Amino acid sequence: MAAFCFLPVICQQIFTPLYYDLKNALVNDDAASASKKAEALLNAINAVNLKTLSGKEHDIFVSLKDKLSYDIRQIAEVEKIDHQREHFANLSLNMYTLAKSAKLTKSACLRGLLTHEKSLLAE
Repeated sequence: MAAFCFLPVICQQIFTPLYYDLKNALVNDDAASASKKAEALLNAINAVNLKTLSGKEHDIFVSLKDKLSYDIRQIAEVEKIDHQREHFANLSLNMYTLAKSAKLTKSACLRGLLTHEKSLLAE
């Protein structure tokens, strides 16, 4: 997998389709598929080349990487849909923070995360 060089590209490559594929697997109650989708998302997170990020982008990504990776690993390793959904809620909030910090206010990925965050808060 190619290394990503700045947050908008990270957002584009990770959110679409990887993040949304994971979300769809959870919506479809497919714990096994969610686990596989989470593995792909974790690989993408780990493929980010930190050397290519600017100072602010680097700091933002590094501050969230461990949180993102933890929740993704939990989804990948534990094939229990309720457990996966709990970690997906945390993952979504951190992905939202990542997207928002990149000032992606007009991007489809941020609009999708805003919608998802609102649905989480409504529960």
